[in-house]
Amino acid sequence: MRTVGNRSGPGGVGRGVKRILSLIGGALALLTALVGLVGLPSSPASAGSWVVVSLDERPEFHAGEPTEVGFTVLRHGVTPESSDDMAIVVTGDGVRERFAVVPDGEDGHHVATITLGEGTYTWELQGTFMPYEFGTLDVGGSPASAASWGWDVAQWGGVGVAAVLGLAGAQLLRRRRAVPAAA
Repeated sequence: MRTVGNRSGPGGVGRGVKRILSLIGGALALLTALVGLVGLPSSPASAGSWVVVSLDERPEFHAGEPTEVGFTVLRHGVTPESSDDMAIVVTGDGVRERFAVVPDGEDGHHVATITLGEGTYTWELQGTFMPYEFGTLDVGGSPASAASWGWDVAQWGGVGVAAVLGLAGAQLLRRRRAVPAAA
């Protein structure tokens, strides 16, 4: 009679190998958790809290032309933020400009009108919370050379951590669904 599952001894996987694989899986899970913690902002409570910002759409900046940027701000990712002391700060090419942010429509939704010259800039939202960095803007002189913006390292790192956690979870599910050996 043929048995199903892993056999111990020659030609099969013994308990020692299973234990080693289990320890490696646990170590990978711990490492993934530590990498995720390193990516978190340091001491968010000391800065007055943190927010999640969602742009209405990707803005296209052209040198010398006003661009309206709409976005929603959620404190701790849940509660609409409606404070009136927010501003978008743009820095680059020897320039640091502050643009007013005004509430618009639903709670937590805001708009700012930004006019920039040609160049490369970083931009962030500031308020009673930790600054929220949008990334980098490359502003060209004409609509054909529209500005682009990209995620910074922390944002891509968060996506990477989420992907690793998803793969680790899928591996755990696959391991639990394995067919047990017949007695």
